[in-house]
Formats: sequence, C-alpha cells, structure tokens
Amino acid sequence: MTTLIILNLSAAFGVIDYPILLKRLEFSLTWEKSYLAERTQCVTMANITSSSVGLPIGVPQGSVL
Repeated sequence: MTTLIILNLSAAFGVIDYPILLKRLEFSLTWEKSYLAERTQCVTMANITSSSVGLPIGVPQGSVL
C-alpha cells in the first residue's frame, strides 16, 4: 500500500510545470518569513501596557506552522 502511494505522488509531480511550482513555493516561503519576522510582545494588566520586546525565536501559540 505504501509503495502505491509513493508511485502515485511521483507520477503527480511528473506532470506539474516546475516553474509554476517553484513560484508558488517561493511565495509560500515569503509569506512564512513575513509572518515570523520582527515579532514583538507586550503585556497589558489593569490598563497598563508594558513596552514591546522583540521575539527573535519561537512560533506564536496557536500557530499552524
């Protein structure tokens, strides 16, 4: 069963126009980079908000990435 699935996927990718596929992958990567770049965090408590702090690592909670 697994072999059939692999053969099916390789056959499907054999008919895709590679420039179109690469362009879509490039767009997806650009979107993901912008989603994760320059993220900041602050805390609000009793109507007082802290200053923003940069988040150079990590993925936001609830993210599907």
